Amino acid sequence: MTDSIKAAQTHASHDEQVQSSKPRIAYPQLTVLSSIVETSAGRDKTLKVVQYGARNYLYLLKLVLGLHVMKRDHVQRLGQAVGSLSLARKCMILFSPLTPLILLLQSDSSTAPTTLIASFIALLNGIADDMFCLSRLGLLSKRRGLWADKWANRFWLMKSVNQFYKLEISRAKSGTDLIDFERRNRWMYRKLACDIIFASYTVFDITKQRELVQNVTGLMAGLISMTQLYTTHHAKLYSVVK
Repeated sequence: MTDSIKAAQTHASHDEQVQSSKPRIAYPQLTVLSSIVETSAGRDKTLKVVQYGARNYLYLLKLVLGLHVMKRDHVQRLGQAVGSLSLARKCMILFSPLTPLILLLQSDSSTAPTTLIASFIALLNGIADDMFCLSRLGLLSKRRGLWADKWANRFWLMKSVNQFYKLEISRAKSGTDLIDFERRNRWMYRKLACDIIFASYTVFDITKQRELVQNVTGLMAGLISMTQLYTTHHAKLYSVVK
């Protein structure tokens, strides 16, 4: 009995030493956020939350205090900041068509048609987005920029619908793992729904409650994307530590 107690104590002491030898992360939340903003996608989504948070704030100010509040200096500055943040986000994802282009060049007969379609739509969407960004920077004419923006929204809507369709196909194939599939992808469904609603208002020129709907769906999509990025970077950080 004594030997077994000593063995248990030795084993517990060994576990404590192993736990104490593991490196601890100081300020883990800040560390994860730092790793997020080191990437272009992370900076883009961070600025999207700030941009649409400001847009919702301005909308509420106008709704509560009236149109005259929009003439105040700090409100006008915030309105200009929203436009600047939009351009900054476009600049951060410049040359994004390279990724789907590489996927298309590397494709062969074994590549699934859905993958080819998704890559082709992403390529066209990225090219149109880049043309609009270059127009905002003054490197292309305003007329071409407006044309590119119109097609960028159309391709974005097509890309979102295609992603939603692919999720539904995967959901149908999940079989007995349906509950687990829905749990893992429920926020992706909501994010895609926000993107589809937002893009539809622009593509189909829906005017009823357009500002409110696009402000809310834009902010929700940004928050969902940031949450997903935080979860991913948090898991990577702790996998390295382990």
